[in-house]
Amino acid sequence: MTSTMNRLVHDAVRRDLDRFHAALTTFSDGDSRRAQRIGDAWRFFATMLTKHHEGEDRVYFPVFADMMVDQELLDVLEHEHELMHEAMESANDAMSRFEKTHSKKDATAAGRALAVLDSVARAHMEHEEVGLEPAMDTLANDGRYRSADRRVRADFSPILAGQFLAWLQFGAPPTAIRLLHREIPAPMVWLLTNLVGSGYTRMARAAWR
Repeated sequence: MTSTMNRLVHDAVRRDLDRFHAALTTFSDGDSRRAQRIGDAWRFFATMLTKHHEGEDRVYFPVFADMMVDQELLDVLEHEHELMHEAMESANDAMSRFEKTHSKKDATAAGRALAVLDSVARAHMEHEEVGLEPAMDTLANDGRYRSADRRVRADFSPILAGQFLAWLQFGAPPTAIRLLHREIPAPMVWLLTNLVGSGYTRMARAAWR
């Protein structure tokens, strides 16, 4: 994972957090269909965020430690992941309750839980971008790092990989799309996004109308 790909993931997380805030703030009491669509978007978002940070904890950070990246920095980032996981659990409980009751009251409660996650996640991502991303590019050609990339990519089925790429691009500015094409050839991005990842795009269009 290069610093560019890491930043594209972080930007997608930020966009979705903004979308959840807007959706929950403007939610109309009793709109069960809308609640379900927001719930669908939440489950996908939670999957992407969890995979991203579990991949770092399980694969990338141990490799970075082996490659002499500052251990104190890695320890702090892992602790921030723990804080994020706690906030994710609280947000997941609140979002599940909201989807079941589709009430304005529970939408507001879910919004509060997501605000905590938002604060923790943004602080962590900024810390990682400043502290760790320079090492990503410095070490990118090391065989141990390339092996870590392969291990993380193996966790993604073709369908999930296509949905992941669709997520990165949904609502992204043209500059981000160009950066993505530097990481992955444009024809491959198109193929995975449109042929096997189109389910995400349909879901997102319904959720983020």
